[in-house]
Amino acid sequence: MNIIPDSPIELIEDFLADLTVNKGSRRQYYFNLKRFYRYLRDQAIDHRTIRRRHIIRYINSLRDEQKSTLTVASYIQTIKLLMRWMVQNNYIEVNPAADIRIAKEYETWRKSALTRPQVEKLLDSINTTRITGMRNKAIIFLMITTGIRLIEVQRLKYKDLDHHKQYGKVLHIQRKGKQIKDIIPLSERAFEIIQEYLVRRPHFTNDSPLFAAHSHSNLSNAELSTTQISREVKKYLQLIGLNSKLYTAHSLRHTAASLALDVNNAKADDLQNFLGHTRYTTSEIYIRQQKQRKLFERRITDDIANSFASSIL
Repeated sequence: MNIIPDSPIELIEDFLADLTVNKGSRRQYYFNLKRFYRYLRDQAIDHRTIRRRHIIRYINSLRDEQKSTLTVASYIQTIKLLMRWMVQNNYIEVNPAADIRIAKEYETWRKSALTRPQVEKLLDSINTTRITGMRNKAIIFLMITTGIRLIEVQRLKYKDLDHHKQYGKVLHIQRKGKQIKDIIPLSERAFEIIQEYLVRRPHFTNDSPLFAAHSHSNLSNAELSTTQISREVKKYLQLIGLNSKLYTAHSLRHTAASLALDVNNAKADDLQNFLGHTRYTTSEIYIRQQKQRKLFERRITDDIANSFASSIL
């Protein structure tokens, strides 16, 4: 067996050096693991003898901090990757995280979709006199009409905006968990809004981020983080009165799915392709949510109750 380094940072860096992931994922993995090893240190747990119970305690500590199920799942998934790597590289014989599962799907599903009037109100609320407002409108409209994820928006480069001779306006996007880019259709209106933003943006190259941070130090090429995008979207949601924690940037993806079902009568396999889901069952969650929403909107129970003559009640 190989000897586990005395320094957790050295172990983390060795692990990351073996991964073929983009720099954003690498940064997130580093942050997640550093946080875990800091917890072990504070609990006086030797990082060279991690057991399943230690990871369970860590999960409980995250929940005590009111971390969302999605956040906890992200932290634990990184730990699982590290432990699997340690087994493969003969640092440990048994993976202590092998059978630990965090149900993240339901937490994501619970995010609320916007109605069509709410979408229109959201877009109207954005002040586009400044370049950051124009950028934010382009991002929000793109997410609502394509259903792409925050990380997929954040990864976009200017060169990913393209014209395909067969399909017309398209985007090349790097889907979550994939290295090869997909091509997705882009509406003429979305293309126009992005162009309206780009013509106001000075000095960028093919490899520049499609949506820049526009910091004081770098007006054109500073990369937006997913946290920054999420914060900007949340700001506009709150501005139109959607203050609940069920309304986040991820709600725009749910909105796109809802509109695809309403406007296009999309089926589960259509939705799977549209949203880039790996699993068919994930797409079915959106369809179940849509059916539940329609049940409450149509109020069938009220129609049945009101069909009886009032004299018999």
